[in-house]
Amino acid sequence: MPDNPELFLPARGASLKDLKELSSLWLRVVCEVWPWNLEPSADRSKLKYGRKLQRRWKDVGVLWLDEIYSEPLTLNVKEKP
Repeated sequence: MPDNPELFLPARGASLKDLKELSSLWLRVVCEVWPWNLEPSADRSKLKYGRKLQRRWKDVGVLWLDEIYSEPLTLNVKEKP
């Protein structure tokens, strides 16, 4: 995966034809576990309510507050010859 994937983003609204012309296509899934609207702070390390709930749940399990990122996957969208 490129070091700076933002540099390789296709234009918004790129068609499937445009994507098939790229040398490679990468997919990374991001799962937002603790929604921004619960604590709309710019600093995600200071989630007062989230940290409070984590402490209350610690005997049962882990309350995850950070986003979860999948490993990048290479997609082949080129047509077979």
